[in-house]
Amino acid sequence: MFWRKLLPLQKSNYSKITSYSELSQFIREIDKKSDLINTEVIAKTTEGRELYAVLFSKGKFGKDKSKIKVLIFAQQHGNEQSGKEGHYF
Repeated sequence: MFWRKLLPLQKSNYSKITSYSELSQFIREIDKKSDLINTEVIAKTTEGRELYAVLFSKGKFGKDKSKIKVLIFAQQHGNEQSGKEGHYF
C-alpha cells in the first residue's frame, strides 16, 4: 500500500531536500500501487520536466458532481522547498 511507503524525505532521514527525480519516481510508484490515485501530466517546465496532477478518489474521477474538488499545491517556484520539507533546513 502506498501510504506505508516511506516518503523520499524520510528515506534520506531528513538530511536533504527531495529532488525532482525522487519525487517523480515516488509519484509514479504510488500511482501504480493504488486504485485510489490517478496521475496526469498536465504541463512541462521550460526545462522539459513534467508537472503532475495527482488525483485521489474512490470512484471515477470527476463523474460525481456532488463531490467537493480540492486543489492542494506546493512549490510554486522550482527553487523553493515545500512547507513540509522547508522547515527542516
